[in-house]
Amino acid sequence: MSNFTEGNHLAVAKQWNWGLTKEGKQQVCVEFEIIEGPDLGKRISWFGYFTEKTMRRTLEALRYCGWRNDDIMDMEGMGDLQVSIVVEYEERTEGKNAGKSFPKVQWVNQPNTGVRLERPMDMATKRQFAAQLKLHARQVPIVTGPMAPSSSDRAKTEPVNHETPETDAPF
Repeated sequence: MSNFTEGNHLAVAKQWNWGLTKEGKQQVCVEFEIIEGPDLGKRISWFGYFTEKTMRRTLEALRYCGWRNDDIMDMEGMGDLQVSIVVEYEERTEGKNAGKSFPKVQWVNQPNTGVRLERPMDMATKRQFAAQLKLHARQVPIVTGPMAPSSSDRAKTEPVNHETPETDAPF
């Protein structure tokens, strides 16, 4: 398997198939192709499982890929939509590859769902505000300090809330 950059990648489902795990549980395997960035054109597989705890999230991931009906015999629309996949390296603990790390798709998400605003700025408003803000930003000194851990390290320790908070904050 080729090397991948850890993090979020815009991708499209290219192939999929249904199977059983070693334990006999139902699963789906979807092969994604990266469609932008340094890993453009590379392919990586994601495995979705159908247990009581994972069924809904696996079905959501398939919907994000474009699947429009409810029949796995006819995956209408599958691969029609772009998704954001999260690739992280995972160390194998058993078998001949024990101790080696391999890239793994941890999540399949809708693209651009990381930060949601009720009223995002259009480009013209953003440009105008950027010009105004530059004058003020120059007056605030740049700070230095300890570097933050990589995003993959933070993801392992901090839960992420993608809900838009209700607040009276002026920003």
